[in-house]
Amino acid sequence: GPFCPGSMGAIGTAGVKGFYKGEECLLSCYHVLVDAEPPPGVHVVTPDKQPTATRRSGNLSATVQVLAGKFSESVDYALARLPNDVLYRNQFRGHPVNGFCTKDDLALLWKVTVFSFGAYTQGSAPVTHTLRDIQIGSYSFVNVLQTEKLSTDGDSGAAVFTADNKLVGFVFGGDGKTLSYIIPAYKLIPDPFILP
Repeated sequence: GPFCPGSMGAIGTAGVKGFYKGEECLLSCYHVLVDAEPPPGVHVVTPDKQPTATRRSGNLSATVQVLAGKFSESVDYALARLPNDVLYRNQFRGHPVNGFCTKDDLALLWKVTVFSFGAYTQGSAPVTHTLRDIQIGSYSFVNVLQTEKLSTDGDSGAAVFTADNKLVGFVFGGDGKTLSYIIPAYKLIPDPFILP
């Protein structure tokens, strides 16, 4: 059966599919695929330490190996190899992903409505701040987007898109009341990751 953006994981939402070093991979948040609560600081997936994660969608599940990833004040991403027997559809609102927003594109999103399809929340919200620094508990993050509430607990890793299906980034947190935070895709797309 297919997985698609919004498929539920143990503690977050599956992200988007792409190709990394010729392998079909899933791009999501480090704190979704590797460690739900990494201590503050810099954490990196290395070739000698590649954990596994289980993704679920209804009655279906798949275990994926994490190939790369990083958690720091500027990024929260992980890339996991998709097994050959898993079909992952890279679609949002019935249409394929249309590339990703550059840093310059993000500056134009202020007050623009963006769309997300998380495991628990699907919907839209306007961007209220572009590229701002925030503090969540003991974690500091730089250059993130802020929207009106677009997510809830368990939606971390949900892909966020523009109206024309351009990938903005991934939900990684919020204040639990009125705001959601998005790590911009341009900071997460590692070379040579390719969106199909």
